[in-house]
This record gives sequence, structure tokens and C-alpha cells, in this order.
Amino acid sequence: MDVAPLTVFHWWFVFCTLPGLQMTEIENIYVTIGSDVNIKCPNAKVNTWQYFESKKLLCDLLWNGQNSINPNLTASDRLNVTSDCQLLIQNFTTTDICTYFCYEKKNDSKGYKLHVQLRNLTIDGTDHFGVIQSTEGTNLTLRCIVTGFLLGDKTYWTTNNKLLVSGKTRSLNHTLTAHRSYNMNEFTCTTENSKETQPLIAHVRLNLILKPSVFITVSVNSGVRKKGMDVFVRQGKDIELQCREKDNESKNGVIFRWLYNGNMFQNNTNVIILNKIKPETSGLYTCNASNKAGRDSDTVNIIVTYFPLVQTEDITFNGMNRPRTLNCNVSGEPNTYILIWRHYTYNNQLIRMFNKSTSGMLILPEGEADDLVFEDSGFYICNVTNGIPDDCGKLWQSGKIKVMVEGSSFEQANGRMNMGFPLDIFIVFRLLIKHYFMGSHWMYLVIDVFIKFKTQEKKTFKTTLLS
Repeated sequence: MDVAPLTVFHWWFVFCTLPGLQMTEIENIYVTIGSDVNIKCPNAKVNTWQYFESKKLLCDLLWNGQNSINPNLTASDRLNVTSDCQLLIQNFTTTDICTYFCYEKKNDSKGYKLHVQLRNLTIDGTDHFGVIQSTEGTNLTLRCIVTGFLLGDKTYWTTNNKLLVSGKTRSLNHTLTAHRSYNMNEFTCTTENSKETQPLIAHVRLNLILKPSVFITVSVNSGVRKKGMDVFVRQGKDIELQCREKDNESKNGVIFRWLYNGNMFQNNTNVIILNKIKPETSGLYTCNASNKAGRDSDTVNIIVTYFPLVQTEDITFNGMNRPRTLNCNVSGEPNTYILIWRHYTYNNQLIRMFNKSTSGMLILPEGEADDLVFEDSGFYICNVTNGIPDDCGKLWQSGKIKVMVEGSSFEQANGRMNMGFPLDIFIVFRLLIKHYFMGSHWMYLVIDVFIKFKTQEKKTFKTTLLS
């Protein structure tokens, strides 16, 4: 449409000759940046448009019937009017956001204010940083509202490029359960319209109060930090149990409680310090952490390791009591042991050594019925290791069991053996007496036994030592 030139006097005259003008305010008009906007005045006989705040004229219907745009305006090249005096604004910008005023130039006419604003999206419940505060595990509804809804608008929620929900309504809701994975995630609401050049976009970020998610670490002598259900620590060490949060996500407001073997432990912090631990320090330590979002816990089993402690004792057997069983009473951690038994006379002469075993029980071999009952007498040394050395670095620990067998034979043997008779001579002498009254071949038996003992072929001794 052609724009007729106007003199400055004409524009001043129009502005200053509005006696008796009445103003009526109507609803807002919503537009989008970059779109072409058509503003229609409610008064069909309108012949003048102006900016309401500045009172500058935009256009006027001249006496020759032509509509004329004020050439002194910055936006004059984007303004136009229709034959029925509708105001057209091309490529709408933020500078065009204002209140427009239309009226008919005559006395007692009614003018109309039209508030032109941008269409926009708003999300309920956000703060001025675009954040919604919530708690893990709660049901949360994200509500997006279109201000200036137009026919053909389509709105949808997305997150991480994934479509959640869509609709062609003025407001669109998306309900979710606030999982911890949503913490600090951004959700986007978008409205598109085929007639609009730019979509409307709004973002919201979730800031969740998370349930504690904890685990226990054990530091030994302010050094190595250990994890796991079972933690082995050497006796006498200092340990620190720390209840730690994964990624420190739950932040403030966490309350800590400790249990020891299921009983309350007097500590309300996330750290327990135990100095110079002893075997009785062993047990289950549980950390309970809670806040208003929920609770979590972790348990660690502290196992205090120490070298074997072997008891010394005296045992007396009845002469006819068979089989004879010895027990190596030992305590230590770990409680899996390797044991070696040795049998000595009362004068500390080695009689026999038994094979290694993992059991603390020793069943003494049985001989023939006419063997002397006192051959099991003496000292039995139980040598034990569980892989833990003592404070001096000694890996094997020993305990002594004194074994006595009741009866007159025992008294005779005890007297001879304690007087210092060499064991091999005593054995030969014993067999010599034994076979003297059995007829021939006694000398052969004496020599045979003596040779077998000296060459340590002890197959016959392995059951009863003498047979």
C-alpha cells in the first residue's frame, strides 16, 4: 500500500486535537518474535493508530481516503495498514512490544488500548533459576502452560532428546516418580505452530533431596583403606571406620547411627576410631544413615587376626583305656591351622613325630594287647601355625601336653626313663626280657629290633612304637 507523505504540522495537529476522547482497555494480544502481526481495532470506524505511552502517531486516515504511515518512526518500513485500518507489523521484534492505541477522530469517540506481548511458556513451581526442588521417591508433576495459546499449537515434554508426552492443549502435564537418576536433569517443554516462525521453549532442572547411599571404608593405621564385607586387621593396629556417601549426592541433613553386633554404638558421626584393637574388637559394625528422603545402611565385619595361643595341660590315662586321644587346645584368627605333633620322653628324647594335619585331635596308634601300657607316656608337643607370626616374628607356636598312664608298669618305666636310660637300650632290654622265656630265636629278635630302631625303619613302631 502506498504511504502518503505527511507534514510534521499534520502529525502534531492530529495529536493535539483529541477533545472528549474515551479510553477502553481490552485483553492482551500475544505474538511471536519474527512473525507478521495483524492488529485489528475493535472499533470498525478507527482511522488513527498511535503508541499509547509515547503518544507518537503510527498511521492516520487522510482526508483523501488514504492511510498514511508516520515516516519519522524507526519501524516505519515494517508498518502498514489495511483498507479497514488494521495495523500490520512485519517481522515482529522486541522493540515492537508495547501498548497500541486506536481511535476514531471525532468528539466523544471511544479509543482502545491493545497490549501486544510475546507468547511464552511457563513451568509451574520453578524458582527464578528455573529449578524445581523435590525429594527422591515422591510423585512429581511437571506442568507447562502456553501464554497466548493459538489454534494449531502442539506442546511436548522431552528430556535427553527423548519424547515424554505431547498434546494440543493450553497446558501439558508430565507426571513422574522422582528417581535419583533425575537429579539435576533438565526437562524441556516446547510449543510449535505451523504459522509461527519460532517455537516456544522453556526448561526446568530438578534438584532432588536424595536418600543416603552409603558404604563403609576401613583405614588401618591412617594408611591403606579397605572395602568389603570382611576386613582382616592385625591385632594391635589402629583402625578408622568411615561411613561414606556415594558421590556425596544427598548433601546436608544426613543423620548417622552405628550398631555393633546389633547393639547401639555411642557415636552419632560418620566416623568410628578404634585404637590398638584386640580380638574382642571383632564383630559386625553397621552404619545407618537417614534424611527426610529415606535411609540406607552398610555393614562391615571386622576380623582381628592374631597368632595361635596353645594351652599346656596334663592328661592321665587308665592303663587299659584305648584308643587314647589328645587335643591341641588352640585359639587364633584365622582359625585354620597346620599342626605337627612330636612325642618326647620325660628326658626330652624324641620318640616319634606325626604327620602334619589340620585337625587339633591326635589319636594315638594302638599296639598289640601284650605291649607295655606305658609306651604312650611322655611329653607331646603341639606345634601350630595359622600364618600369623607373633610379635617376635615367630611363625610357629607350641604347647606341651604331659601324658601319664596309670599302673605299676608305668611306674617302672617312668623310673627307668627318668633315670636317663637311652631309649634304644631300654627298648632292646625290654624285648630281651619279653622273649627270654619264649624259647629259641630270642637273640635274633633282639638284634632285629635293635637294627630297625637304629636305621629308623619304624614301620613296626608307627603303630605302637614297639611290637
